[in-house]
Amino acid sequence: VFLKAGSFVGKKDLGPDLLISTNNPVCEGSSKILDATTAGATSYQWFKNGISISRATQPQLSIPGVTASNGNYGVEVNVGGCILTGSVQIEIQEKPSLNLGTYSLCDDNLSGSVPVDFSNLDSQIISNFNTAYIPKYYLKKSDAQAGTPGTELQNGWLLTTDTPIYIRIESAFGCNPEYGEIILKIGNKTPLITNSLSDDVCDNDRDGNISINLKNYQTRFTSSAQANVTFYNSPQDARNKVNPISENQIISNSKVFGIRIESLSACPNVATLSLNFKSPRKSDDLEDKVICSNATTSLDAGPGFDSYTWSTGETTPEINNVGVGEYWVDLGSNGCIYRQTVKVSAATLPQIINIDISGNTATVFVTGGLQPYEYSLDNITFQNSNVFTHIPRGLQKIYVRDAKKCQTVEKEFLIINLINVITPNGDGINDVLDYSDLRIKDNISLQIFDRFGTLVFTSKDNHFIWDGKLSGRTLPTANYWYVLNWTEPDTQIPISYKGRILLKNRN
Repeated sequence: VFLKAGSFVGKKDLGPDLLISTNNPVCEGSSKILDATTAGATSYQWFKNGISISRATQPQLSIPGVTASNGNYGVEVNVGGCILTGSVQIEIQEKPSLNLGTYSLCDDNLSGSVPVDFSNLDSQIISNFNTAYIPKYYLKKSDAQAGTPGTELQNGWLLTTDTPIYIRIESAFGCNPEYGEIILKIGNKTPLITNSLSDDVCDNDRDGNISINLKNYQTRFTSSAQANVTFYNSPQDARNKVNPISENQIISNSKVFGIRIESLSACPNVATLSLNFKSPRKSDDLEDKVICSNATTSLDAGPGFDSYTWSTGETTPEINNVGVGEYWVDLGSNGCIYRQTVKVSAATLPQIINIDISGNTATVFVTGGLQPYEYSLDNITFQNSNVFTHIPRGLQKIYVRDAKKCQTVEKEFLIINLINVITPNGDGINDVLDYSDLRIKDNISLQIFDRFGTLVFTSKDNHFIWDGKLSGRTLPTANYWYVLNWTEPDTQIPISYKGRILLKNRN
């Protein structure tokens, strides 16, 4: 087939692309020649990234890898007026850029040696690190230069002192290896005020437990507010950084804690905190007291304590002339302070809760106060028995005091005088029926009826006296009937008396 010159565009094979992805890049510092030689060609025009390369009119294009950047190269070959085109993509495998110097590694478990993970160093030493680089580490420079098998350091190699290490960086693409020297050293630990601290802690409330905030000890170990402090049940756990615990702890005996201090500028450090559990003594001599409300007493904590500080400000084992109230004393012992409280209470007065009347005998019932009780009818002569006999009729009073004899309590009672005759003749003897003594009772009612059942008198307004008259009119001599009711105030028991009363008038 004959084609007119210039009307045909064909393809010129310049070979495969030189790409990292196909493991075929050009190594930095090497050269590459692209060859577009074609029989019958009259001219060649080369291009880089679509831009014509001046004076590149030869069938071959030399690309010095040391200066070339990644790019697409193309060529147009003129063969008798027909144009053949070809292209190839070229990438450069850069030489590793090395950061040689000293590298500090942290002894995280403070064992005195650091297992080195060299893979963690790769990207630090090689700033343009990628997977095409194959770093290898050696103790001898000659081994690094020769790549001596069997002498390469493996991950887990223990660093115990400052050590020069030689690195050999090979290329997955066959580029020439690069070499360098670094220094590995164990990094400085975070500085501490002290590595070990012992402190006494007191169970001042003597309940067998002490609440501790370990954070309160931070400033005893480091003055850095930016330090990260973590607490552990033991120094070993702190060194191994396992099983951290809360800063709030409750201890019931002496305990050793581990404290791990970390900072951004230095390696971790571990300190030991020993807490010595101590408990103060309690006074067995100091007891609550009961006294009369207007009396005073003494309080004695007893001997054997290192110090005494009372709430009154006194510092002696015993204080005197204290009245009713609550007091405390700080008792020093075993390097601790126990605050013991003691109460001085006012004696409770006895209470008369009931007086049981049977005829002329009264039995007194008392509660409260301090037994034994003493009883009296005149507040002068007291007896141990709560039973009184042959008591005169009428309103009486009982007096009671307890064993402390702070104050005598009293209560009125009534030996009722049931009257069955009145003679209102003005002689002052039996002139009226008078039940005024009943005023100490509750709900009192007195009613008097004649023999026909007519009501001739009823009490009102606490008036319990009948003079034998009805509305001021003298009633005839005769037998009348009365109904007397009341409620016992102590027991709320209703009482009722009914009986006959003889009214004798002069007529």
